[in-house]
Amino acid sequence: MKAAERLNWLQTEIDVLVGRYQNDSRDYKRQAFRLRIVSVFLAAIVTVLLGLKLKDEALTAAFSNGALVLSAAITVLSAYEAFFDPRALWVRETVTFARLKDLQRDLRFWAAGRDMDTVDPAEVEKFKLRLDSVLEDTLKYWMKIKGAPDLEKHLEAKAELGQKKS
Repeated sequence: MKAAERLNWLQTEIDVLVGRYQNDSRDYKRQAFRLRIVSVFLAAIVTVLLGLKLKDEALTAAFSNGALVLSAAITVLSAYEAFFDPRALWVRETVTFARLKDLQRDLRFWAAGRDMDTVDPAEVEKFKLRLDSVLEDTLKYWMKIKGAPDLEKHLEAKAELGQKKS
């Protein structure tokens, strides 16, 4: 593949990744916000239901049972939030998105006005390595929060092997 073809491929790949990480970041932000808001509202409703002083015992019992169900729902939402941690994923995806946007801007600036027939493959390779680094950092973070240290060790060994070949 010629250097100009590699450059075009790299630009396309970065554009796709920027779009993906932008969407993922936005989705995780919304999910984190919704989880927090729903949990807060449910907690407020539970408080009100338990604090109501009614003369009708049947209604008081119904409200108490409703509060119990809503309280259990809060526990489930909290467990979901702790397990999937959309807030942490939102932050990570936002950082990755910002790094990819920087790479995209730098690559476009570098490529602007160049004669595509004289593009140096080594310079294109530097941008590719930078992309690999961004994606590897994101993967390592994901593995860390998901508790997959074996995969992280595998990646580190692979990186060391790649450095020895260079």
